[in-house]
Amino acid sequence: MNKREPVRVGVITLAISLIGLGAAWLIQNLTPYVTLSYLTRWWPLLLIFLGLEYLWRYRQYGPENRIRWSLGSLLILALISGGLAVGAWVPKTPLWELRDELTNLGPHRSVSRSFELAPIGDYQGQGVRVENKLGEVKVRASRDGQIHVKGQISDGNSGHEQLAEVKVTPGDPLLIRVDEGPNQRGVRVNYDIELPPNLNLEVDNEAGQVSVEDLAGDLGIINNLGETVIKGCRGKVAVDNNSGNIRVENGQGNMVLKSNLGMVVVRDCQGDLVIEADKGQINVRTDYPVAHNWDLRTAMGSIEVQIPDNSNAILEAEANRGSVNWSEQSPWKIEGNKRVTQLGDGQGRIRLNADLGSITVSLRHR
Repeated sequence: MNKREPVRVGVITLAISLIGLGAAWLIQNLTPYVTLSYLTRWWPLLLIFLGLEYLWRYRQYGPENRIRWSLGSLLILALISGGLAVGAWVPKTPLWELRDELTNLGPHRSVSRSFELAPIGDYQGQGVRVENKLGEVKVRASRDGQIHVKGQISDGNSGHEQLAEVKVTPGDPLLIRVDEGPNQRGVRVNYDIELPPNLNLEVDNEAGQVSVEDLAGDLGIINNLGETVIKGCRGKVAVDNNSGNIRVENGQGNMVLKSNLGMVVVRDCQGDLVIEADKGQINVRTDYPVAHNWDLRTAMGSIEVQIPDNSNAILEAEANRGSVNWSEQSPWKIEGNKRVTQLGDGQGRIRLNADLGSITVSLRHR
């Protein structure tokens, strides 16, 4: 009788782990926004995969076969788990920083420092533009009517070369951006900017959160990867987020909000509202009676709207592949997939369209 070889457990889990780590490393190379602290949250999956592999092997080959742990695979998995555990001690550290520290211990050490530019009090232009590749952009209204630019900057540099530097270029709009200098890579800048409230603002950010508060000028924000938060702004607002949530509170001007991937949340805003969400939920709630034009559309996700019962608008709801839920007893007029009803004298128009997802409309009674 032929002697059967023992079945080794751990090889498949090791393969899955290497594929996952390699994919994460590739993502941070393409878009350096993956943090080591985030990856450490998932290390228990290694134990789950090991247990599942053992059960699968036992069920596949039965008790008549000898099931053994692959010591080599377990050793490598232990090293991976240990590395992730060490990463838990350095939270919020981007993977590109750890890579530079491990592979470039001589040159290109990461240098982190604070910066604060001289206040600008004689600016006669109409707007300011902020360009940033990686990091947070925080903008709020200044109390003294001057432009203040400060924050934190981190770059891969040993100190022997020119350091990355934040510069302000005169013009209209005034341009705020970082001069990376030679041989720089992965420069991260967290801006803390104060502007006179009546200035217009443009922000072009590659990766990181963008937050704006209490400005009266028009806003134009492009954010490739990260959340965008706007509070208490009174001018026109245009936001284009590729990946990340959008949240707007207490706005008074017309708004156009576009999101490719992420939730769009609007609270207590006035004015016309256009929301286009490719993949994500839309949630709008206001205490102000609606008499403006709203156009809310999502290709994949639900729409939830809550408005006062004394609103004056024609309401149209169309869910191509989903349900339309209405909290009131008043009937809808059915037009194909579209349902129409009128609130008050119908001064404004609210259009809701969900291609794949449900629509829920509720009235807040006074």
